[in-house]
Amino acid sequence: MFPIPCVVSDTSPLISLEKITGGFSFARKLYKKIIIPNEVGKELGKGLNLTPELYLQHHSISDFVEIQNCTVNIALLGITHRKIHQGEAEAITLAHSLTLPLLIDEDRGTKVAELNGLQTLILISHLVKSYRLGIQEKQELIEKLDDLFIAKRLQESIYKALRISL
Repeated sequence: MFPIPCVVSDTSPLISLEKITGGFSFARKLYKKIIIPNEVGKELGKGLNLTPELYLQHHSISDFVEIQNCTVNIALLGITHRKIHQGEAEAITLAHSLTLPLLIDEDRGTKVAELNGLQTLILISHLVKSYRLGIQEKQELIEKLDDLFIAKRLQESIYKALRISL
């Protein structure tokens, strides 16, 4: 199952990886390559006041995350493109055009992607699966969950349920 050869990602999973100590290094065990649309790159760099390219350099992931230009496909998304953010719309369009799975965490964007026939992936489920497959130890997973919870990237109810299940 891991590493998955290539995925397209929305902004949220990458922000979550930022919040995990060693998150991008660990992501390399899950995915060989991540492709993002330009808008996602802009959203990522915005918090640090960086261009998308400088954001990738700042996190030492220029060799791992690729930015591609993308124009939202209105014909594909129909009126649903108005219900999601620009980055999500571009990520869905890009994943569809490249026939790749989409790493996305937002409910609304996930529904739109699935309505358009895309395979959607959720970062937190990959973190748990990687533990169950022996890619990381239990304590490593707990630390990642703690990082996400402290950074408010994981709801308390999900955090507690995952901690109990371990």
